[in-house]
Amino acid sequence: MPITTITLDGNAVTLVPLPSSPAPKSVSPWMSDSVALITSPFTGQTQAQGSTGADLTGLMVTYPPLNPKQAAPLLAWLAEMRGMANAVQMTPPEYKGPQGAPSGTPTVNSTASGTNQAGSYTLVTRGWRASAANLLLPWDAIQFGYRLHRIGITSVSSDASGNATFNIYPSLREDVADGTPIITANPMGLYRLAQNKRDWVITPDFYTALSFPLVEYR
Repeated sequence: MPITTITLDGNAVTLVPLPSSPAPKSVSPWMSDSVALITSPFTGQTQAQGSTGADLTGLMVTYPPLNPKQAAPLLAWLAEMRGMANAVQMTPPEYKGPQGAPSGTPTVNSTASGTNQAGSYTLVTRGWRASAANLLLPWDAIQFGYRLHRIGITSVSSDASGNATFNIYPSLREDVADGTPIITANPMGLYRLAQNKRDWVITPDFYTALSFPLVEYR
């Protein structure tokens, strides 16, 4: 696949496709929230303070030992990423599809003022099959725009008009335009390398040991 350029929140972003082969040996996802816990020195009571949109996701990707032919396209990809400058789209390698039964033609519903704005953990949608239960189950993944989100602890069901409002993680990164399609098959997230330095190990028998951290593109 060729290197392409997308527009994200008004900015040009270079997309470098990750080689589909070889496949990673393991992927270690993580998520983090910026929360400060303040404890009173007098009563011992605590208060948690967080910031809107101050959450983050990422993953560590590790490959099995690679011979020179297998390692070459991955090393070329690491070079083309230009450290933390460029982006890559990928479906979580462990994700095999939704556990729920999505149906209809779902889109984001931002017709009401104040809905689907950056920093929100709630997504307002329409276009699902009417009066359907368990369209999506907890931790199912969806994509809209270039962002990947997971369904919260409550399953997604639609009302008689095909509308559904549900919690997601992480929070919305940008205001989402009305009518943006919701993708439930092979959803992809947008990531960048978490550091500029890329390194690898070459063993005495010329196999390459390679891993790299990715963080959500913000």
